[in-house]
Amino acid sequence: DARSFAENQSIGLRTGYPEYGIAPSLSLGRGGDRWFAYAEAGVIIRGNNFGNQFIAKAEGGYKVSKTYLIAVMDLAVLTGNSASNMLFDPFKYTALYNDNQSFSALGLKINQELGKQVMLNLAVYGAVGGSGVAAAPSFNLGIAYRW
Repeated sequence: DARSFAENQSIGLRTGYPEYGIAPSLSLGRGGDRWFAYAEAGVIIRGNNFGNQFIAKAEGGYKVSKTYLIAVMDLAVLTGNSASNMLFDPFKYTALYNDNQSFSALGLKINQELGKQVMLNLAVYGAVGGSGVAAAPSFNLGIAYRW
């Protein structure tokens, strides 16, 4: 994680952590003509007494015509106690980039080829559990370009 911290006290919002982090992980994947499977596991280690997290992600997809249908599992679990709590007033109610966050979520993705080099990505994630994170679904839209 890069130290990309910024905050605006007048509106109570922040972005990034005020500390660097390192995330060693192991990724494995395999695919065929119409399917793929991918898994990743690791740990995020942050300095300055911020909590560390175990992270895991798994995806599996199948291609139907020009569309990939993908199931996703995403997990981040706190691995150690942290003496730090980033939430100073007025940030305690926004819950953005605070310490001691953990979550588990399941999701569905659709990656649609729009041409030879352009792909539209749609995804929805739902929380299975969490601590210090929003209790709301995540809706995502993206465009990918292949070189």
